[in-house]
Amino acid sequence: MGCIKLKAQRNHILFIRLILSGYRCLLFWVLSCSTSWYISITLMYSTWISYQNNAISFMVETSYTEWDSKFPAVFVCDVKNDDKIATVSDKNLPSFHSRSHALKLQMISNRTLGPGSLQLELNGRKQVKSLNIHQRKCRFAEENYLDVINSYSYSACLMQCRKDAQLRKCGCAHHLMPNLS
Repeated sequence: MGCIKLKAQRNHILFIRLILSGYRCLLFWVLSCSTSWYISITLMYSTWISYQNNAISFMVETSYTEWDSKFPAVFVCDVKNDDKIATVSDKNLPSFHSRSHALKLQMISNRTLGPGSLQLELNGRKQVKSLNIHQRKCRFAEENYLDVINSYSYSACLMQCRKDAQLRKCGCAHHLMPNLS
């Protein structure tokens, strides 16, 4: 008699039954449990490490259809309107301009503009703020702990690190380093 016995019960469902007799069955059971524990612990550890190092992920929400687009945009949803699109496109065919019949546009050359501004919309500030600085790998404006400059930036952080390293190494800092007092 083997360690594993397949048994068919009602409705022809197959069940696996362990018959605990002999050292081979005990060895099979111990190896199966040990392997499952090892794999479970490995998965939990890798999930924990992933959470510690990459707790924040940026992604585009594609299932949300109520976007408030703040830039000039065109949305074409031609999945269900094939007949309407065909009708409208036939009507618009005479107004189509090819390269040989192109409209003369007044082009402006050498026009310069000032620096633009780019605004990013990020949602989840409260949830992100609950993570520690090490996990999110950034600071908010009110979390400035720098001596050298009042506002936080990456270069200011590097300057602070250099100042701290100089003070640790020799007890002094470069004479041009801001806020040495």
